[in-house]
Amino acid sequence: MTSYIFDTSFLISLVDINDINHAQSVEIMKDLTVDESRFFINDLIYSETITVLTYKKWTDSLDVLESFLNKIRINFVNSNMSDYVNLFKSLRKKVSIADISVVYDSIKYNTVPLCFDKEIMKIIKQVRG
Repeated sequence: MTSYIFDTSFLISLVDINDINHAQSVEIMKDLTVDESRFFINDLIYSETITVLTYKKWTDSLDVLESFLNKIRINFVNSNMSDYVNLFKSLRKKVSIADISVVYDSIKYNTVPLCFDKEIMKIIKQVRG
């Protein structure tokens, strides 16, 4: 069974039909078999995603997002904020703590990141070696 972790960039692309990566995110999700996959999100990414949707005044999208996450039986992971901060400090990259949380949790839980943020993907590759 393959495990995946969401980043905000992917989730926004999934619900925003005008996003440059929308079609790709939809195709990726079509290719994944929910019954043969496990999906994860952490609190920081969930909070960031709903904040972005609210700022864009896409309140209807909040319901769509929640329905989607329930359908795929999302699992919330809760690593310690101090672990995120320690990795953030050690890497000294210009990324957010939320971005680092995806890096940390992807490695900790051995998940494939669902992400369009090239810097996050670069850091994951670097940290995994």
